[in-house]
Amino acid sequence: MYFIRRMAVKPLNLLVLCFALSCGSNNKKCTSVDECRCTELRDQTSVANCSDLMLKSFPNFNENVSVIYLNNNKIQIGKICPRLPKNLRRLYISGNRIWYNGSSGLCFIKNLTKLEILDISNNVDFKRKATFPSADFQFLEKLTTLFIDGLWGGNFNGNGWKSTRMTNLTIGGRKGKCYFDRLHKDFFSGIRNLKFLTIRGCWSLRSIDKGVFRCLRLLHTLDISFNENLKFAPLQNVSYDLQFTKVQIFRARRLHCFNGIGTYLSKRDFAYFQNTSIKQFDLSRNRIELMDMDVPQYFPMKLEILNVSYNQFIWGTYLLSYHFLRNLRVLDARGQYFFKRGITDVLSCSNYLDCEEPSSNPVNITISEETDNFTFLVPRKLEKFYFHSSKFSFSIQEINFKENHIKEYNLQNNIFHSLDGPIYGMEHAKFVDFSGNFVKYISPFFFKTVSNITHLNLSGNLLGNCLNQVEENDHFHALIRLIEIRLSNNEISTLPPKLLSNAKSLQILDLSHNIITNYIVTLHDSCALRYLDLSSNRLRSISRETIQRLEKIQKLNNLSVDLSGNPLDCTCATIFFLKWIQSSEINFIKKNAYQCRFVNSRKRTFIDLSSILNELNHDCFSHLPTTISITVSIATVFALAITFTLYRFRWPIRYFYYLAKWDIIKIMNPTKQNLQKNYKYSAFIAHAEKESIFVESELVYHLENITGRKLCLPNRDFSPNLRTYANVATAIHNSKKIICIITEDFLKDYWCMYQLQMAEEDRIEREDSDYIVFILFKSLTSEQLGGIHRSLFLFSLIEKRSYALFPEHEDARPIFWRKLIDTVQ
Repeated sequence: MYFIRRMAVKPLNLLVLCFALSCGSNNKKCTSVDECRCTELRDQTSVANCSDLMLKSFPNFNENVSVIYLNNNKIQIGKICPRLPKNLRRLYISGNRIWYNGSSGLCFIKNLTKLEILDISNNVDFKRKATFPSADFQFLEKLTTLFIDGLWGGNFNGNGWKSTRMTNLTIGGRKGKCYFDRLHKDFFSGIRNLKFLTIRGCWSLRSIDKGVFRCLRLLHTLDISFNENLKFAPLQNVSYDLQFTKVQIFRARRLHCFNGIGTYLSKRDFAYFQNTSIKQFDLSRNRIELMDMDVPQYFPMKLEILNVSYNQFIWGTYLLSYHFLRNLRVLDARGQYFFKRGITDVLSCSNYLDCEEPSSNPVNITISEETDNFTFLVPRKLEKFYFHSSKFSFSIQEINFKENHIKEYNLQNNIFHSLDGPIYGMEHAKFVDFSGNFVKYISPFFFKTVSNITHLNLSGNLLGNCLNQVEENDHFHALIRLIEIRLSNNEISTLPPKLLSNAKSLQILDLSHNIITNYIVTLHDSCALRYLDLSSNRLRSISRETIQRLEKIQKLNNLSVDLSGNPLDCTCATIFFLKWIQSSEINFIKKNAYQCRFVNSRKRTFIDLSSILNELNHDCFSHLPTTISITVSIATVFALAITFTLYRFRWPIRYFYYLAKWDIIKIMNPTKQNLQKNYKYSAFIAHAEKESIFVESELVYHLENITGRKLCLPNRDFSPNLRTYANVATAIHNSKKIICIITEDFLKDYWCMYQLQMAEEDRIEREDSDYIVFILFKSLTSEQLGGIHRSLFLFSLIEKRSYALFPEHEDARPIFWRKLIDTVQ
C-alpha cells in the first residue's frame, strides 16, 4: 500500500519505471547506427534489424549479435573488408550492391564459421560472365541455407565447392536475379547433400542437360518455376535424373509465358516421371491446352497431389486416363481459361512452341447441353477436387462417377446455370461448393444420391424463383447429415414451407443478402441449429410464431442470430419484437448496430433500445380508448371471481366429479356390483412414502394377515387403468374406514393432503364421524403441522374426533393393535 500511495503522488516516477521495465531489454544498443532495431533473444544474443535505412556501408555490430538484417540498402564493399561478429548465425543482406560493377566482394563472410543462413540475393547488376567466389564459402562449415543470384558463368561444381552441410539452395527466386542460360551436367556436383533446390526467375535459362540433378540423391524438393523460356522439352532430362533421387515435391509452374496460345504436353516430356518417388507435382500456369492421351499414365506412381490449375484444358480422351493415378488424393484444376490467347507477355517472353508432331492424335470429347449422361473414371483414392473459377458454361445433367472416395468438391465461380442431375458416385461427398455459378434451377432430385453431404455452399446464385415456386418439395430432403448450408445472395423472397425440414443435424443456415420480407422457421424443432444469418434482407420484424420456434431451438442450443442490415420497424405493432430482442437469451450478432425506423422515418440504432421501448410504450399506450380499459377490467374481475370460486370449492368439486364418473361407469356397465353397501376394502391407508415400511409390514400383518381384513394400499392396489385422481376417489368411496398415518412428511406431501381432503368430503356425505381414523407417532404442534393454512384444517378434524398415538414401548403395542382392529370392524 505504501508503494502504491507513493506512486500515486508522483506519476512521473511510475512512467519512468514502466519505460525501464518494458523497453529496456529491446532498446539496448547493438550497432553503431542508432536507427537499427535491436532485440534480445532468450540465449542472450541479439537481433539487429537495419533494413530499409539507405545504408551505404556495414555498421559496426556488438559481438553478441547473432542475427543481422541489412535488406534493401545500398551497401557496397570497399577496399577495407568489414568485420562481422564471429557468432553470427543468420545474415540477410539481399537488395544491396555487393556485386556492383562485377566485383565479388564477399570477403566479410570468411570468418563466419557459425553462419547457418545466408541471403545475398538481388545484389547482381550485370550480365558479364562471372563465377561464384567459392573460396569465400569454404570456411562456412555450418552453412545450411543459401539464397544467391544466378551468375552467367556461375556454378556449384566440385572444382571449387565442397560443401557437405548445405541442404537448402535458392538461385534467383522471386526477388533475386538470374542470368545463366544452361545447367550443365556438373553444375551441382560440389553440393551433393542438397534437399531443397529452387531455381526461379531465370529468363535466360533454355536448357537443362541430362545428369544435372542425378548427383543430388538426397533431394526432396525441386522447384524450377517461373523460367518462362525453358518450356517443356527439358522435362525429359529432368525426369531422367530424378529417378535416382528421393525427390517428393516437384514444381514446374510457368515454364511458358503467361499469355499466348495454348501449349501441348507430350508423353515424351514425361518419359521417366513414373519411376520417381514424387508425391506432389505442380504444372500450373503453363497454358496447357491439350496432352497426349497416355500422359497421365506417365505421372509418378506415388503421386498424391497434382496441380494443373490456371491452364486452358479442352475436353479430350486424356481425361479418361486419370484413373491410373491410383494414389492421387488431391487434384487441383482450378482457374482454367484464365489466360488470354494471342497476347504476348509484357516482358517480351519468347512465345515459340515446339513444332514436333504429337506422339498420338488426341481425340476431343464434346459435352453439350444435349448430353444425357457421362461417366468419369476417377482415381479411387481421390479425396479433394478443385475445379472452380474456370469459366465453364453448361448445365449439369446426369453424371456417373466410377468408384471413388472424393469428399470435397470445389466447383464455385463457373457458369453451371442448371443443376438437373442426378449425380451418381458421390456417396462419400461431404463438402460441395456451387457458389457463384449463376445457378437458376435445381432439380428436386439433384441431391437424392448424395445424402452424406455435411457442408453445402450455394451462395451467389439465382435460386430465388426456383425456391419461391416450390410448395411441396424440399430440394434438400435427402441431405439428412447436413451441418452447414449457405444460400446467401440468391434473390430469395420467401422460403418453401418444407425447406430443410429433414436436416435435423443442421447447425449453420446462411440466408443473408436476399430479399426476404417474412422469415418463417421451416426447420424441425429438435434441429441442432446454432447460427442463423438473416442479415441484409428486407425484414421489418419477426412474427410471434417464428419467435416461439426460435426460442424452442435456443433451449436446445446456444443460438446466434444475425439481423444486421434489415430495415426494422419501431412501431406499436413491433413492440413485442423489440422486447424479444432486448430480453431473449439468443445471441444477436452486432445487435448494437441494428437500426429501426419510426413512423416519421426517423432512425435510431439499438444501442438505445431501452429508450426506444420507453418512447414507444408512452406513445402507444397513453391514449388507448376508455372502452378497452373498462372491458379488460370487467373481464379481469369476472375471471378472478370464477377463479376464487373454483379454488374455494376445489376439493368438493374434484370429489363429486370422480364420484359421479364412477357412478356413470357402474350404470354403463351393469355387471359391476353396487360397492357402496358391501365395501370392497376394510380400510384405505393414507401415508407418506417414508412410512411405507411401517404400513407394509406392521399394518398389513395385524390387520390383514391376522384378522383377514382387506386393506387398500396406494402402491399395491391402485388400478393402472384409471388416472391417479380417479384411483383415490374410487378407493376412498369403496373403503369402510380411512386410516391416516399423520407425520411431518404426511403434512409436506401434497398427495397425502389431497387424500385427506377427499376422505373428509366422503365423510360428510356418509354422515359418519368415526369414518376417519388418525394415527400419530407423537403429538404435533401447529408449527409442525406445516403452517396456518394446514394446521387449522387438521386441528378442526382432530379436535372433533379421537386419534391414536402409536406407543413407543413394545409392551403397550398389543393393546394398541387390539383397539385398532376393533375400530376397523
